[in-house]
Amino acid sequence: RLLNLFNDKTEWESVALRLVFIFIPMMLQKPSKNSRAKDHNIYLDKRLKLWKVGDLSAIISEGCEIQKRLEETRKAQERSLATKFAQLMIHGKVSAATSLINRQSGGLLDVDETVIGQLKEKHPSAMNAADEILITGNKVAVEEVIFEAIDSMLVKKAAKLTSGSGGPTLVDSECWQHILCCCAFSKSQELVAEAIARLARRICTEDVNFQSIAVLTAGRLVPLDKCPGLRPIGIGEILRRIIGKCVMMVLKKDVQKDAGPLQTCAGHEGGIEAAIHAMAEVHDNEDTEAILLVDASNAFNALNRTAATNNMQYICPPLAKYFENTYREPTNLYVANSEGVIIKSSEGFTQGDNIATGGYALSTKPLIDHLRNIIKQVWFADDS
Repeated sequence: RLLNLFNDKTEWESVALRLVFIFIPMMLQKPSKNSRAKDHNIYLDKRLKLWKVGDLSAIISEGCEIQKRLEETRKAQERSLATKFAQLMIHGKVSAATSLINRQSGGLLDVDETVIGQLKEKHPSAMNAADEILITGNKVAVEEVIFEAIDSMLVKKAAKLTSGSGGPTLVDSECWQHILCCCAFSKSQELVAEAIARLARRICTEDVNFQSIAVLTAGRLVPLDKCPGLRPIGIGEILRRIIGKCVMMVLKKDVQKDAGPLQTCAGHEGGIEAAIHAMAEVHDNEDTEAILLVDASNAFNALNRTAATNNMQYICPPLAKYFENTYREPTNLYVANSEGVIIKSSEGFTQGDNIATGGYALSTKPLIDHLRNIIKQVWFADDS
């Protein structure tokens, strides 16, 4: 119902998605660490009644008290590395488990003024685009019917393929998979999946007020110790990642064709292997004097968003509207383990966005074309 308040362009459109994102964590907060299903039913019924009369402050107060006590319990339980690894494997989180044991050092940095300053440096302010890099000309019309492929079945498929923790709301992939894929919900899950599909189709085909979807594009920013230095990791909301995955499933061939064969991060099968063999042949050529290895600095966060938005209309028209809607204005990144610190993502692609890699591949196309007659080149994202 909340999703369709946005989809149907009702008077609630401006706040509908905000309600969606606060509804799930507020309703599903467990009353205690070892609470049972019957306890969940009691508290869910109570919270739904408070929600219907608009008493959100009561729900928030209860949730904050629960969270505070859960945090105290969490700090009291010091688990060994082996126990953490075993629990991750039991839950099928193989990637997280291997990352845990492979990590020699580092981890999450304590957020202080120095770390906040470094994070801001990694997310520069928006800059004007130089006229010479802006593509102009006649735009190709996009047939909106192509996005009818985004239906409830595709949404469920994307949900099953999405994994990891959640964005600012911390609602993870397992929660959304349970909502969308648990057969116990039968008709309800189908209605939710179709509402998400409608949301995705609207963002792909219509101009949408950014403030209405700002909560969808927001991310959680985690500062990791790079030893030395800092690596900012962005985690997008699961709903955005599900929608982004649906969009890329539908437009995968368009992105690959429009990005061209030299930018292998566009999803070309065996692209990296082909790049290695191609460069090996170039290296053995008698005319070759040197090979230059390039790794662009802070590339995904520094790419000019104004130029990318303009050029996307000519390079890959089917993706242009979705890209424009989700990157029209700076995105809020909520710094993890901080007292409400928010950093604006004004340039480049927000980490945690499924279209980031494909969008970056398309955005670098003008540079690759410019260099085509000067050098022999091959790319994988910001490495060339």
